[in-house]
Amino acid sequence: MVIRTSVEYIGSGKVLIIDAKEYPKLATIEDDPNIMSLCIQKISEDPTIIEINIEQEELISYYEDTIMILKQFADVYLKIKQILREYYSYLLSANPLFHEYKNILDVLDREYLYDPIGAYVKVKRWYRRLNLLISQNPNLERSAIPLIQLISTFVNTFESLSLYEYIKDFIPGYKIGDRSIYKRLFVADIKPKFISIKYLSKIPEDAEIIETYSIDNETEVTIFRKPNEIIRYYYIFPEEYKLYEEELMLINKAREVLIQYQPKREDYLDPERLKEIYEKIIDNILISLSKTYNVVLTQNKIKKLRSVLIRYTIGFGILEKVAKDENVQDIFVNPPPGTNPISLIHANYDLCITNIIPTKRELESWATKLRLISGRPFDESNPVLDTEVFINDIRLRVAAIMEPLSPKGLSYVFRRHRTKPWTMPLFIKEKMISSIAAGLLSFLVENGRSILIAGTRGAGKTSLLTSLMLELPRNTRIITIEDTLEIPVNYIRKLGYNIVSMKVRSPFSLQTSELSAEDGVRVSLRLGDSAIILGEVRSKEAKTLYEAMRVGALANAVMGTIHAESPYGVFDRVVNDLGVPKTSFKATDIIVIANPIKDPSGLRKYRRVIRITEVRKHWESDPLKEGGFMDLMVYDTDKDILRPTPSLLNGDSDILKSIASRIKLLAGSWERLWDNIEIRAKTKELLVEYSIKYNKPYLLEADFVVKSNEILHKIIERCLLEYGDISKEYIVNDFKRWLGQQI
Repeated sequence: MVIRTSVEYIGSGKVLIIDAKEYPKLATIEDDPNIMSLCIQKISEDPTIIEINIEQEELISYYEDTIMILKQFADVYLKIKQILREYYSYLLSANPLFHEYKNILDVLDREYLYDPIGAYVKVKRWYRRLNLLISQNPNLERSAIPLIQLISTFVNTFESLSLYEYIKDFIPGYKIGDRSIYKRLFVADIKPKFISIKYLSKIPEDAEIIETYSIDNETEVTIFRKPNEIIRYYYIFPEEYKLYEEELMLINKAREVLIQYQPKREDYLDPERLKEIYEKIIDNILISLSKTYNVVLTQNKIKKLRSVLIRYTIGFGILEKVAKDENVQDIFVNPPPGTNPISLIHANYDLCITNIIPTKRELESWATKLRLISGRPFDESNPVLDTEVFINDIRLRVAAIMEPLSPKGLSYVFRRHRTKPWTMPLFIKEKMISSIAAGLLSFLVENGRSILIAGTRGAGKTSLLTSLMLELPRNTRIITIEDTLEIPVNYIRKLGYNIVSMKVRSPFSLQTSELSAEDGVRVSLRLGDSAIILGEVRSKEAKTLYEAMRVGALANAVMGTIHAESPYGVFDRVVNDLGVPKTSFKATDIIVIANPIKDPSGLRKYRRVIRITEVRKHWESDPLKEGGFMDLMVYDTDKDILRPTPSLLNGDSDILKSIASRIKLLAGSWERLWDNIEIRAKTKELLVEYSIKYNKPYLLEADFVVKSNEILHKIIERCLLEYGDISKEYIVNDFKRWLGQQI
């Protein structure tokens, strides 16, 4: 038997590694008695082993449940082993029960390790035979007493095991050598060797399946929960775990060849080109290997194997499959490596535990790739990395920390951004915002107001900011300033917007050639008349931005996000934390508060805009005490909707009056202004209504929403030419007619 073993440390435990590459049979504990014997021996010698990895063409892994069972078998073996030595003396004397002693000793000392349950059944059967023998020949009773004591000790010890309750019903009629019972006890996680993560493939038998769905043609997800637990589990099953033996062989061989093609920093600057190069290299390698090993490869097979190889060489492995799931919002990878499964926030089930446990090797591989992609340092001197990754069309914002800040090792949070930008109609459909609120914000954005979107982490601030950008006319020049690129600038540019993206230094970076956010704002002010979008207001750049707003350097909309839970919280953060003068803070026109709302069970969260507040200008030192904040819209908890306040309905808004004073027809007419807001609200509502009614989800996507906004402007223009006024009925009906034609 050609098997070698070694041990590696993992956290506070150890991994037993069994090299069975030259072993002629499938080396699993459940199938092979030699492998079982080896594992029980090793665990009896070292109880700190918490995982077993068996290396063949594939990697066969066993985790906590298997180790617990093997330890129970090992405990019985160790206890019996201590007393077996004295029983060999009974074989040296003229013992009338020599045959019985020898058989029992052979079973307990040798056969037990290979088949513990079979050994138990054998001993029980020998015990019955021994009792029958004594009943026929009472003179043997005295010689049998020590043997009966040994048998009783073994049987009692074995039957005291917790797993005995599970197996006892399978004992009657048990056939010695039949290993089907072990296949019930042990389920190996068999994965390709090139995957350096732990992967749990077995869903517990008592699991309550909540939902099963496909991410793509090759990948399924199962959501379940265990009895008496509120947390959900998210098990993903991608194609790399369903490959045939010959396909695995080709991938392993191809990966060995690919080692010589290590990408450099400049390669990662153009990920699409890097992917194209690797695809060509991999195709050539696979075709060559298929000829060498006489394996038939169709184009579909090549495509599948290429996809797997790309992900596990220049990509992020199975993480890319998880990120592909549109229901996933945040992905959490916590230290120490090799022990904690990845968890995630699911749109429908909140926090879920996955079946993926990344190893130290995998986490270090991610760190290297993130350094190359971002060009930012990530080491002990710079233990924080804030960057972004693009996986095909999926954008992930990454926050990573390492030692010494994270003493237990590398930790990551990946925030998934929607492939396409969020839009106002999409938010209406998801109930994050009401249609009238969307109409109000659209009106404010288009008329160049300064808006801060505030909320806690995960409240949807950046997504809402992006949707507001799409309410700007396409003839507006836009400048975005971000330290981590979350706004989908490339997609917005493809929509026809004149947009410039500026990437500034992360506040966590100590050594970098990037400009600070403050300098980035200063530069943006010199780039001509533009709407300025600040990804997040969190440092000295706030002061520069407000100074510019105060002196009237900005004629277009200025928008940004900030961490705060209320209008006064925004004031406190901007003035007291960031050092902006109180008088400068008055340059803020509107504060939008977005926060998650929990359902009565406390198990689900929903993103909602809960306040839209106007910042008035006639206060001196404290806007809260002096009436500087006036709510225009407030969230109604009972109705689960954002409602206009009486102040807004009565036209008591200085900001809206200021806008109206500069627009012909709207000046002095609150009714016309409100009609304008309601028209915007109604047209967005129609998009949602028609999208659901005719099953046309594309009506809510950025491409169509931007187009519909421009059509609305043309209809309003036509209405003014025909009637010299704004007719809400005419405009809405004309828009409805156009929308029907589009469908």
